[in-house]
Amino acid sequence: MILKNAKILNKEGQLEGTDIKIEDGIITEIASNIDGETSLDLSGKLLFPGLIDVHVHLREPGYEH
Repeated sequence: MILKNAKILNKEGQLEGTDIKIEDGIITEIASNIDGETSLDLSGKLLFPGLIDVHVHLREPGYEH
């Protein structure tokens, strides 16, 4: 699968439009103008690594008193 026109942060900390190739669930290439059979256009979208919600509440559900 090819993710086309994804906006990512480059090494300088600036947004850059690029294509990302994924094979068997692993990113194998990040470059401009990658061709492939299956692609998904991400124009206008930001692509981030997995984010974690640090505002999570670990307690009993339902406010049981």
